[in-house]
Amino acid sequence: MELPALIPPGPSAGMIRQDLVTIADLWESDRFESNLLAWLVLWRLARIARNTSRTQQDAETAVQMTLLRIRETIADPSLTPESLARAAGFSRRRLDQLFTQQLGKPVSAYIRARRKQLAVELLCQTSLKIQDIGAQVGIRDPHSFNKFIRRVCGLSPTALRTSDWMGAVNSQTVQI
Repeated sequence: MELPALIPPGPSAGMIRQDLVTIADLWESDRFESNLLAWLVLWRLARIARNTSRTQQDAETAVQMTLLRIRETIADPSLTPESLARAAGFSRRRLDQLFTQQLGKPVSAYIRARRKQLAVELLCQTSLKIQDIGAQVGIRDPHSFNKFIRRVCGLSPTALRTSDWMGAVNSQTVQI
């Protein structure tokens, strides 16, 4: 049976290992300093335990709440991975890691895929103006929306609207 590491690997583990060696070296020559350093190591371990106390369930909840926030605010042009990370209480890098672990893609790729899916649905299933569709997916500038659709679909919004692109997409399994 393999036991989990007491200290997660990384810079903290190296510092604590070095401090433990120093405590052992100081024990014979300066017990006061050795005890002081031992208390410092215990304090660091407690801090590490507090920081890593967010369980996998907390991470899953954060990702689910972020997904809900994306769905609710997709039309907001200020919707960014940074703003989502701040709202979730994580760094952008950590939120990207959690998204990649659970969904297979980082936050920015998920936002892009969600905007693409919504834009394609609106283009193919409604008669809304193209600039209104762009605003509904968070890309208010018509030129930027055209570039976005061309980049992700390979067609202009008008060509996409008149093609059977949506039928081809529906015949494949698209996960977002």
